[in-house]
Amino acid sequence: MATVAGLEALLVNLGLEMPVPRFPAADVLAKPIDVFRGYLATLLGSILTLDASAIYAAIASTSDISLGDLDVIIPRLRLSIEDVQREFNLHRPVSPLFQRIFVEGVHIRCFFSLRTLPGFLLPYIRNRGALYGQETQLGLRDVTAPEKGYNKVVVEFSSPNVPSEFSDMYLRSTILGSFISNLYESMGCEVVRLNYLGDWGKQIGLLAVGWQRYGKEDALAEDPVGHLLDIKAHIEEDFRPEIKAIKDAKEANQDAQALEGQGIFEERDAYFKKMEDGDADAVAL
Repeated sequence: MATVAGLEALLVNLGLEMPVPRFPAADVLAKPIDVFRGYLATLLGSILTLDASAIYAAIASTSDISLGDLDVIIPRLRLSIEDVQREFNLHRPVSPLFQRIFVEGVHIRCFFSLRTLPGFLLPYIRNRGALYGQETQLGLRDVTAPEKGYNKVVVEFSSPNVPSEFSDMYLRSTILGSFISNLYESMGCEVVRLNYLGDWGKQIGLLAVGWQRYGKEDALAEDPVGHLLDIKAHIEEDFRPEIKAIKDAKEANQDAQALEGQGIFEERDAYFKKMEDGDADAVAL
């Protein structure tokens, strides 16, 4: 039914006339409410002797369903309330899609038929499955020129710190990134998902020092993640006394620069500097 022919077959069974009213701003195959708007515009156009396109442009959804499902502001039609009411008295608007259509103040209020609505909407949704709710027009570079194609969107998400354990903040970013990517795809955009693995900070220099001390190729081949976590735990344990010594020195207002230039501090920073300089062996590791 995700074709005009399929849609019309459904609507014929509901007692509606064919063809389905079509307007430039309508997307009846993606937005079911546009079907209601189209039939309402055509119905009011015949009663009020107005161009249906002008009426379609004046139809709006209501913010309070107690006031109707669709609403037309009469002044936007350049008609008087009295003229509209008179035409309604002469030609009562009737459609299988609507339970009531009536004038109230400056409004033409329209309520969907509770009998017809599920018979139309449920098959409409079921036929589209996961595609229901997608509006591919939103992703067009130019709505007036679809041949120009769709926008391209790059979504970068997760970006875990390579030498650190995967934490909930990375998982959160992954979930959000996936959601945003799916959202743009539902708009028709070409989406590029970029899971950037970063960063090359001093933490990876520390992990490299740990590998030089505790790394084993056979253990890495057997359990890559587990072995790297073991290395990380060992080198952090070795590094902890140096961190404490520097912290104590700073709290005592002593010069800690000398401490930062020796031991694991010096090894870590030296390895990271090699990586920044593009040293082949450092980068290969």
